[in-house]
Amino acid sequence: MSRVFANCLEAIKETDRELKVSGITVDVNHYQNKVLMGEERFTKELMGVSFTISKPLEKREEMIKFLFKEDSNKIIDYCEQEFKDRISKEPLNPGNSYKIRADMWQKFINGDKFDYTYSERMYDKLDKIKNILKEDRHSRQAILQIFHPKDLDNTGGQTRIPCSVDYQFMIRNNRLHLIYHMRSNDYFGHHAIDIYLAGSLIKYMVSELSNKYPELKTGSLIFFCASLHAYKWDLDKWVIF
Repeated sequence: MSRVFANCLEAIKETDRELKVSGITVDVNHYQNKVLMGEERFTKELMGVSFTISKPLEKREEMIKFLFKEDSNKIIDYCEQEFKDRISKEPLNPGNSYKIRADMWQKFINGDKFDYTYSERMYDKLDKIKNILKEDRHSRQAILQIFHPKDLDNTGGQTRIPCSVDYQFMIRNNRLHLIYHMRSNDYFGHHAIDIYLAGSLIKYMVSELSNKYPELKTGSLIFFCASLHAYKWDLDKWVIF
């Protein structure tokens, strides 16, 4: 069991408060595949964050606006394009979404590609997930794996490895629920975006399954994260009274 929030805005506000108040200081050596030095190594971290959003499609834009403020329209455009890349069923790299948020992503391109993209990790698995659920509506095996065992060969900042571990889809009481497991999540850089995209994934899969289950509706998002953190260079975005 975990805390239950009605919508995305409620979840982000409480997560923001808890990280600000209860986060501990942890020094790290890498940010993605970049080496950190000096004070840049310090993060504010919560371990073992878990919560449920009952209606993960509600107040998603308000969640983005809460965190990204004047950049929120750009971030929403980024989210929409990133999701199109992920469901394209092609292993896109570098894809199209990074251009919208070039200030974040350009520095991580090696040559003309990223070390990985979610499109590469997802493109050939979406139909398999759909078929598992069509064959057994109450299956516990509809798991979309993002983190691969081979990623363990690239730890320590050698290359970027996925922050997401997996997405598990479960149909219960005519609702499609999504359990989302992350090993690491940058609060200011990606957390709200990851929640937004998880909601899009639920909506997409409900649509894909509608021929088999016309009564199926969107369910909850159950979120687990081992390390939710904020980097030192982002901490001045908080107003601390």
